[in-house]
Amino acid sequence: MRGHLRLSVSSFSLILAVLSGCGSPPEPEPAAPTPKGHFKQTAKGHSYKVVETKDLPALTLDVGHAIPGGINQKGPTNWKEVPPTTLPGDQVLGFFLHEAGTPPQIVIRTAPWPNHGIPLPIEENLDTFYDAMSKKMLAELAPTEPLIEELKLMMIGNRPWVRYVRHHTFSPKGTGKGLKGERQVLKTLEAGKLVSVELQVGLDKILETRDQAYSVAANLFQKEEMPANPPKPEDKPAEKPMDKPADKPAAK
Repeated sequence: MRGHLRLSVSSFSLILAVLSGCGSPPEPEPAAPTPKGHFKQTAKGHSYKVVETKDLPALTLDVGHAIPGGINQKGPTNWKEVPPTTLPGDQVLGFFLHEAGTPPQIVIRTAPWPNHGIPLPIEENLDTFYDAMSKKMLAELAPTEPLIEELKLMMIGNRPWVRYVRHHTFSPKGTGKGLKGERQVLKTLEAGKLVSVELQVGLDKILETRDQAYSVAANLFQKEEMPANPPKPEDKPAEKPMDKPADKPAAK
């Protein structure tokens, strides 16, 4: 009798456990953010995504000093600027979210590329731009850092970019350790220079801050628009000539 009772209690406990598990399914993980956009094709059939500036995160961090090469002085909201004195020679600007030198961080680099033979990088010249840029970028890739995402053409804002994602190793100061991560690279041309916007993150973290890097790229060369009809300076009233003092009568 006691054995039968113990078996019944065990069976009842098992049924309760199953029912309680069925009643509360695990919460699904939130979907990764995807910037709005649409796809187009070039004359040669290259597919590319168009991402408009209005669909990207706002940039509210003001950089308080001049940046060479006409680069826009704005960074992502809640990020900080990398101190300019700590930047290597090819870097002109950098932003970090938590701590300088650790991911995530965004780095802007420039390198001379005169006589590249590529016309102005606009949507009408995408095939020529992509063919030349992809050839140069593939030649620069190190075999020790293989690609995670292959090269692809994008229109971010009003400018074409070539993008890829590769493995990356960080060496934070003072740790002496190499941390595995990923690096998203965007490259374009501006005034005879090869310009790169690099997003450096931990493993499988690209989607968390990808759009901030897109926003930096989209706004990198934006110039403040002058008003169509600038206000005219106010006309000042003409100054009245000073009255001459009356002549004193001659002494008699």
